[in-house]
Amino acid sequence: MPDTCSISSWTALASESQRARILPILEELMATLGQGEEASLAGGLAGIALFFGYCSRLPGQEACQEQAAELLSQAVVGVQQSRGAAFYSGF
Repeated sequence: MPDTCSISSWTALASESQRARILPILEELMATLGQGEEASLAGGLAGIALFFGYCSRLPGQEACQEQAAELLSQAVVGVQQSRGAAFYSGF
């Protein structure tokens, strides 16, 4: 099956020297994230999953894809148990 999420063209926003400074900050952020209280995109599991999905595109961070999938699965379970509905801050 073809990868439907592949990026045909990518332009880096940061230079090499900027990336060298940014990557440790992102890694620290990734280490502190991973648990959400709810399923929302705004501040919960779905939003954290989106962050890890983007991080998985970084060189050497392919394992973030598994974290993103796990968080998204947890968000789906949360949605099934949720009673509230909102586009950005809930379901």
